[in-house]
Amino acid sequence: MSQHSVIYGSVFLALTGATALGAWTWLRGRKSPEEKERLRRDFLVQHGRLIDGTVLDYTDHEVPVHDHKIFRKSEPLPLRKIRILHFQYEIAGVLYEGGQDVSFLPEVSEQLTLDGSCLGMPASIRYHVPNPANSIVVAENWNGLYSHRAQQRRPVQASEADTTGSASSASASSISPVSPSLS
Repeated sequence: MSQHSVIYGSVFLALTGATALGAWTWLRGRKSPEEKERLRRDFLVQHGRLIDGTVLDYTDHEVPVHDHKIFRKSEPLPLRKIRILHFQYEIAGVLYEGGQDVSFLPEVSEQLTLDGSCLGMPASIRYHVPNPANSIVVAENWNGLYSHRAQQRRPVQASEADTTGSASSASASSISPVSPSLS
């Protein structure tokens, strides 16, 4: 076997491997921004630390849809409506303010529109310990809004309470949130 055939064989194998790796990366596709955000929320629900915070406000915005499949320079990008929930929380004396797009959860978005009952109310915030600015209030399978949790619980019926009334007072106290000590 000549030295040239070994070199050509090595080069051929290297090029074949690089081509296969490139094709796999291209075919695998990139995650959309929505998918990346969903994965971030899932990570925070599983691994985030809970802390008390306050819901400040919500705002509605229209933002362009950046879909690489419909990108044409001659046409304006279509708009979609989003709702941003603004909140704040304090960790180790540092006050953080954040915002989260809640338009992916129609029931939360509707709750804000109908009564605004959670504005100014305490909420549970999930944050990433190494990066406390990475935080959420709601996700697909978790909700930190106290007013939302109170609406999901069924009140104790008079027939279910004992004669002393202690069951109804215990149930009512478990629903009311403790106000956070933000100053």
